Amino acid sequence: MYEGLITEEQVKTALQNQKERGGKFGSQLLYNGFINETGLVKALAKQLNCRAVILTNLAIPEIILKLIPAKFAVARKVIPFAYDVNNDIIKFACEDPSDDDLKMELQFVTKNQNIELFLSADLVLNTTIAKYYLDYNIDDLDNYLLELPKVYDEYLQKQMVLEQSSRTVLPADNKEVILLVSDDPTTKPLLVKLFESDNYKVIVKETADDAIDVLQHEIYHSVYISDTVAGDYIDLIDRLRKNSPKTKVRYYDSVTSLFLNESEVKIRTEMLINNLDLFTSLLTEKENLEFNHNAIVGQYVKNLCNKINLPYKDRMTIINAAYIHDISKYYYKTEKQSPDDIKTQINKTIKLLSSLNFSPVIIEMLKSMYIDLKKKYTKRLPIEALGGNIITICDLFCQHISNKERLSFDKFDLIQTKIKDLTGDLFLSEVADAFIEMIKDEIMEETQESNYNQIMVYHTNSSVAEKIEDRFKLEHFRVIVEKSSAALMELYKRSKPDFILLCLDCSVDEVKNHVTKLATLGLNFRNTPTFILVQANATSKLSSLFTLGVEDIISLDSNLEFLIAKIRKIQVELDESSLEKEKSDNSQNTHGLLSDIDIIDIIQMMGGSNRTARLSVVLDNNSDNELLIYFEKGKIIYATYEEKKGADAAYHAIGWKTGSWQIESVNQADLPEPNNDLPNESILMEGCRLLDESKQINLNA
Repeated sequence: MYEGLITEEQVKTALQNQKERGGKFGSQLLYNGFINETGLVKALAKQLNCRAVILTNLAIPEIILKLIPAKFAVARKVIPFAYDVNNDIIKFACEDPSDDDLKMELQFVTKNQNIELFLSADLVLNTTIAKYYLDYNIDDLDNYLLELPKVYDEYLQKQMVLEQSSRTVLPADNKEVILLVSDDPTTKPLLVKLFESDNYKVIVKETADDAIDVLQHEIYHSVYISDTVAGDYIDLIDRLRKNSPKTKVRYYDSVTSLFLNESEVKIRTEMLINNLDLFTSLLTEKENLEFNHNAIVGQYVKNLCNKINLPYKDRMTIINAAYIHDISKYYYKTEKQSPDDIKTQINKTIKLLSSLNFSPVIIEMLKSMYIDLKKKYTKRLPIEALGGNIITICDLFCQHISNKERLSFDKFDLIQTKIKDLTGDLFLSEVADAFIEMIKDEIMEETQESNYNQIMVYHTNSSVAEKIEDRFKLEHFRVIVEKSSAALMELYKRSKPDFILLCLDCSVDEVKNHVTKLATLGLNFRNTPTFILVQANATSKLSSLFTLGVEDIISLDSNLEFLIAKIRKIQVELDESSLEKEKSDNSQNTHGLLSDIDIIDIIQMMGGSNRTARLSVVLDNNSDNELLIYFEKGKIIYATYEEKKGADAAYHAIGWKTGSWQIESVNQADLPEPNNDLPNESILMEGCRLLDESKQINLNA
């Protein structure tokens, strides 16, 4: 391997030193000066068939070093040394670039960033880690090979002692500890007083990031997190679960919700609906049915329960019954049922559930479906009868109304007349009236589609794409279909679709080639939920594509109900998240001084907040030198400072330390025409690099 680089005598000396002092053979060659770093790294890279990096004299910016904790760098012998702005990739130096476990750990630590590993000479790697992360003067080390392992061991042992000493099960006064994460000046002192009156010690933090910093100092009885706090509360909750699984965590939107059980039941209801949606979607796909009737009825029942304003506990039971009212059709294989067979199918479901000792309340609800009321419920209304009636009217409506078209006013008038004729006999008056109002509202509303309803379809088979396009248009999605990768990417960059479907009716290798090509052209699967539809025999062979951030890989032969259900779930999450952010943004106009928080921190904070806002920065109260940056959902889309535009304007301001800043929420319609398409991380990395270069030039001048 080192042929032509070292002599036989040098080999013998290095081997003898290795035997006496330990360390790697290559490190012995490097330490004794028998070979330089470049020669060693090239030889190792050739042998291992991998890329390598020369670390000596390489200046690594602090912002890159902060991408991983010092403890992780020392323990795993890895260090970040560069950031590829164009491809959004963090580059790491390590001993073994083929170590997949290391790559997975780095992706976890960096929150799923794109990672590339580069080989480094062992000795240089260790000294570089010691220099940057341990602040160790490597020039003072008499013997790198012997001293560095001791330095590492001492550091790791010290960290272990610090962690153990900082973790106390109970404070000295034996009070259990509550962590309250809230920025509300009104309710915060009241909660503290209540907890302390019950003999708890209370620690208060105003941001999720501040709370993360104190996790190691106590074992908490419980943690309460207000939904208004800034910072990465998801990371906080994840760390809590890992550090102390027994700690109770409550995420609350109001103080009232902490004391009323209603909110918890609401959460359980939503969880139940999600599970039932998934369950019935899988059954629908298995039976290759065109529509998920159970889920459609379930959603109508949910909306009707909301319209009547039933308590959440009752809603949960009625919705549960709605999703399974005719589930026997999946168990007892029969011919396709007609509307006249509905009651027969429900009776079979009752028989099936009774044999499984299912909930008596739900069984009674099903028994109350499609029965003649004989106008007897005029005073007392049992929940079983009410639930059965709610399910009946929704089921009957869904049986007779096509899912393929919107309900017209003419047809609704006929339905309304029929419902009123049956009120008192088949339908309870309060149920019928609420149902009519609900359907009327649904028709009268302008098409209030989700904000996230644009689907981009890329295909290799026109007939398959047409089928998918037609089905999703029935669901009121806006669908764009393209068969050219170049045209797809142009539309992708311009229109920013909410979902992407890659319909690749081809071989496994061709699928991989299509996906790789799109990724190379700039399609970011992590930022846009992407589903790949392929031949049935290819799904199990394409699992490697999940590492790119693909949402799911589905067979082209599958019923589309399951895909639609998954997209609907993501759509709801995006809508809810957008609504919460919008509410939060409307009340958040913030200002401060650069001496307290610099522009780098502000940009990172905005990126995590998903806000649409304007940042204005003034140097030393000089309004003539104003930097303006517009964020759309946390991403920088526009920047200007004097003659500089886009990323150049942001680069120029990265190093500012004096002046004032202000963040103001703006409406989507008020955003200027974008002049930047680089990710926030790319701008920060490149800005810090340019800043370091500028400092270096000034030092050398």
